[in-house]
Amino acid sequence: MIRKIQVALLALCSLAFGTVPAPAASSGGIPQIKGEWHPTVGAGAVYQLEQKGQPAMTWEIAVVGQEANAYWIENRTSVPGEAISKMLMAPGQVKRLIVKAEGQPAMEFPAQAAGAPQTDLKQTAKLVGHEQITTPAGTFGCDHYQILERGGPTDVWVTPSVSPYGLVKMTSSGITLTLAKVVKGAKSRITETPQKIEMPNLSM
Repeated sequence: MIRKIQVALLALCSLAFGTVPAPAASSGGIPQIKGEWHPTVGAGAVYQLEQKGQPAMTWEIAVVGQEANAYWIENRTSVPGEAISKMLMAPGQVKRLIVKAEGQPAMEFPAQAAGAPQTDLKQTAKLVGHEQITTPAGTFGCDHYQILERGGPTDVWVTPSVSPYGLVKMTSSGITLTLAKVVKGAKSRITETPQKIEMPNLSM
């Protein structure tokens, strides 16, 4: 059971932060999500993730609560089987991390298992221009940023109207992430009290 939860944890952290351990990276990996921090409680987005040689994946991220200056960010995807992570995040910091794999109880891991949240896009990217981007969720006026990375350029289109990261579209090394739906009225799917898991030899 713990192993199943750990697999879900690694997959979800890969999506949210790009904290991909060596085995996952060798099989293609998932790029770090780039964006701007625009959290609004109850708001979120559904994305279509496409990668060469891999089946398309749907990924949902939403803001489901707030504590002081930190927000509960919930991710849901199939890895396979539904997996949900719920992270209490402040700028540049993950304070709590709860994960629930399909058919298993919710478990709370040490916050450092999530890795470090990404820095704001503007700190590492070059502004290319302002463009209209049309996705299944509609047409958005976006700032287009580009980041030159070792594996090739990453292009990101963002707008403040999409929470929590402003992300409308991202392309990077054969991977495309596209906004499929804007979410309103989001609530947490993890309602039970999680079991706390100690990981003294944690290494991500």
